[in-house]
Amino acid sequence: MVTEEELRSKSFKCTLSDKPSYKVSKEEADRFKQMRAALPRKLHEVLAAWTKETGVQLTNSTLGEMCRTNEKTIREYLNTKRAITRQFLYKLTIGLQLSLDQADELFELCGGILDPDSTFEDFIVYKAIIDKDDIDSFVEEYNKLVVDGSKIKV
Repeated sequence: MVTEEELRSKSFKCTLSDKPSYKVSKEEADRFKQMRAALPRKLHEVLAAWTKETGVQLTNSTLGEMCRTNEKTIREYLNTKRAITRQFLYKLTIGLQLSLDQADELFELCGGILDPDSTFEDFIVYKAIIDKDDIDSFVEEYNKLVVDGSKIKV
């Protein structure tokens, strides 16, 4: 679990909310759209592999419980009615106890692999994966440090 002291002692390139928007070429925009379209397929692949590996059958309800995400929201992500966000992938990664490699397969299609030196949020998730934090501890810490702490000053 990441500590406030760790966060304060680290310097980050930016935070998710501070990332500037850039003009991109049509080719870059098309590539981004292709990656975003591939993300739901990759998510289904990762969930199928996880089910095969663990023997646990995932329903929207169980997945929601494991990731501390509303069942309706899970259904919308899986049916592509809602765009998958990094914040959802953070909870999914920790809730399912995915490895860093498994997580990066998803994050690569959602803004880039986890980079603990890039963003405050990625560092918290990276540490939670390495430390094998449980979902409740992760959500509590994430909310304390990012949401309630308004991204504490580091």
